[in-house]
Parts: sequence; C-alpha cells; structure tokens
Amino acid sequence: MLPGTRKRIYLNRDQKPLVRALAQKEYDRKALRTIRQELSTLDAILEYCETPKLEDVLGQVHEAKQPYIRPIVETDEAFRQRWLEQQYHQNEYGSEQKIYPTERGDLVRSKSEGQQADYLYYHGYAYLYEKRLELKDGSRTIYRYPDFTILDPVTRKEVFFEHFGMADDEGYLAKNAEKLRIYMENGYVLGRDILFTLETRDHPFTLDQFARVLEGRFGPSALISK
Repeated sequence: MLPGTRKRIYLNRDQKPLVRALAQKEYDRKALRTIRQELSTLDAILEYCETPKLEDVLGQVHEAKQPYIRPIVETDEAFRQRWLEQQYHQNEYGSEQKIYPTERGDLVRSKSEGQQADYLYYHGYAYLYEKRLELKDGSRTIYRYPDFTILDPVTRKEVFFEHFGMADDEGYLAKNAEKLRIYMENGYVLGRDILFTLETRDHPFTLDQFARVLEGRFGPSALISK
C-alpha cells in the first residue's frame, strides 16, 4: 500500500448496526451541507423580498414621539445618512488633478467621473468618492481607492465601482487586471461587490453604459430618495 493511502475495510451483513450508523453519518453530513446551502440561498432572496422589517417600525410611530425612541434597528434612511456622514480617508495622491466639480460639491479627476458622480447623485444613490479600502495581497496590507463606494440600501453593504478609461493601453489594462485580482482574492465578487465600466479611443464612455451596470446590480427600484 502506498504511503498516505487509506486501507479499505469491508463490512459484512452481520455488522448491520455499524453499517447503519456509518450510512446515517454520511447522510447527515450531506444533509447538513445541503441545508446550509439552502439557508444561504433563502437569506439572499429574503434580503430583496417585500416583507415587514423591524427597521420600519419607527416610522409607524407619530413623528413627534420618534426623537424619544431608541429603535432596536435604525431605519434605512438613518443608516444611509450616518453612512454618508462618516469620516474616511480619501486618496490624496494627485489631488491637484481634482479639478472637475460635481453637483454634490465634490471635485473629481475627470469629466467621466464627473458625469458618473452626477448620475449617482441625481438618481438617489448614496456614494463616497475615493474612499480608502484596506486589502491583503499575500502577507502585505495594501490600500486601494475605488472611484466610488456605493451603498446598497437593501443589504447595507458597500459596492465598489471602478472606471477603466484606457482599456486599449496594454500596460494600463494589465495594471487594472492586477487590481481586480486583488479584489477577488479578498473575497469580493465581480458584478456583486465590484462594478466597472471601461472605454477605449474608439469606444468612449457613455452614461448609458454606466446606467446599465448600476441597474444590473441594484435594479430599478433599489434606491432611496435623497
């Protein structure tokens, strides 16, 4: 027998109690794995179902009484406002390049980013510009600054958006492919946690492209009015 291989043991019919116990153990192990998978799927579905939510109870109380109440779960709007007002590290590199004003009052690096920021603002998305994100690359801690960090109002999780503006430049494309690799190795999933658009000289950025990416992730009814 080769080193590291297991020796097979065959049971006969006289060992029914042991056979029954082993068979039941295998079944239970597989059933538990399946139950966990089902629960994970149901949790993901329920996040987007129109079911009563504990965080909505405060809104059912007269507004004059609300300031005196400490809710068990804060409302979506309260969470949204607190998230928007957070203090965070913004990318300071090349700050002199931030010369394009947005309707919300930010300064961004390009016209494309300005268009994206205004679209997010006018369509009610809660977003932060160039918020620092801590990641691991092997044993190293590194920092990335996604163009926009967008709040999913349903799950209350952060979604990161990147625009790749020179996708026909091999060096630029390789650099950003490496960036996506690091995101994914940190557990982020493309299309769910990481969104991106790209453009080339022959195919410039359009807001229609941006809108399709956002709607594909958040849906048309996922917004909270600002």
